Amino acid sequence: MPVKFTDSLPSETLREYRAKRPLRSFPATSTEAAYYPGTQHIEMCQVDLALWHKAGNSNDAAIKLRVLPTLLHEHRHWLDHVGSLWGQRNLIARFNAVHSRIKNNESEFWRIIDYLKASDRDRYKRYFTTIGDPRPPPNGDRRWIAELTCGIGFDENGRPDNQRPILFARFLWNDRRRACRVPLSIGSLLETNAMQYEIATEQELLTLLADDSRHVETAERKRSHLERVYNPELGIYSAAVHVVANHLKISDIFRAYEVASLLAALSLNLPDKLFSKLRTPDSFETWGPRVELLRQARDRGFAFLALVHNAPLPWPDEQLDVWCDRALLESNLPPLAEFSRDVLDEMDLIKSSALPGTHASRLHRMLDAGRGLAERMGPLFKIGEFHNALPQLDPPPVLFNDLRIGHLGPPRLEDLDAQFSEFLDACGLLG
Repeated sequence: MPVKFTDSLPSETLREYRAKRPLRSFPATSTEAAYYPGTQHIEMCQVDLALWHKAGNSNDAAIKLRVLPTLLHEHRHWLDHVGSLWGQRNLIARFNAVHSRIKNNESEFWRIIDYLKASDRDRYKRYFTTIGDPRPPPNGDRRWIAELTCGIGFDENGRPDNQRPILFARFLWNDRRRACRVPLSIGSLLETNAMQYEIATEQELLTLLADDSRHVETAERKRSHLERVYNPELGIYSAAVHVVANHLKISDIFRAYEVASLLAALSLNLPDKLFSKLRTPDSFETWGPRVELLRQARDRGFAFLALVHNAPLPWPDEQLDVWCDRALLESNLPPLAEFSRDVLDEMDLIKSSALPGTHASRLHRMLDAGRGLAERMGPLFKIGEFHNALPQLDPPPVLFNDLRIGHLGPPRLEDLDAQFSEFLDACGLLG
């Protein structure tokens, strides 16, 4: 039986409910849906439970298109959170901070500050993003020119700190007017992966439409993606795909997302021992000692840029698995099969850094589930492998616009309520 939140008003929508009870979600380019890392659930503000069921049980591709691309977008956020090395480190840091707060152990409160600082670096403050002229050139050519720079952040006292380098992507319209300058963040890598799932799902469902509907819907969705990817206000989320398209000379937006997502997944999963082996592109030498600081900080934006600049141009119609091994080789990294084993080894290693505490069993379940995903699917999380693995997965609960809860896997609705009321309250300073 569907469950509705007991503290919601009878006619209240999800958007109204969330406005009164805000949570911190994963990076997002729209307000349609979000994945919440603290509670491990998804919210969809334009879909109710009945429509979700209809999309799952109907053969109507038009109905599926209203639900599944957005849902798969959020599922990819969950996959990256529980099943990547970056995500597992994030989970451990978060739970360690929570446990230090629950125990009120003042000597361990530094974990809270460390976690909050890491979260800020994953997204970066709004200050670091600058928006230029949002208008495309009069000739209608909206393509951006990408330029990379390495700046610095600030210390706790507000002074520029040379020990805190930040990588920026500056994007120009083809008439050299500045569109935006954005930090190359974890958020950009996560959104690239999620958008690739969304687009791939759309592409598959569009083939099921009748010819006349398919042409219209395909054109409209491509227009919408181009509007989003060339919106300077959303540049922080599209930066990774623009860098790939520029450097690897990929003109098709769907292919660019596919390649960018592959490199983003490798970056989110790069083990510590391979950071030291990652070849530094010659063009990065102008950044001087900041390069080594980025490497020491295990900056995944740096790893992504290095992979992009080291990678060979993809051959026409080349299988991405083949190209992936070529790209890894050019970066002085092992082939994907060995890379994948290194990822699993490091997941086993970092698990021991989790502190004991009230929620330790929940954390270990998440870590074990994530490792199982990485072992079953590999670090790239290709969408076809996700579809094949879905019957064996226990994906996150979904809260719909009518404030009812749905779930794709074995029911665990009681866990969601407990996570809202218990886990977030326990976070204290984490809010």
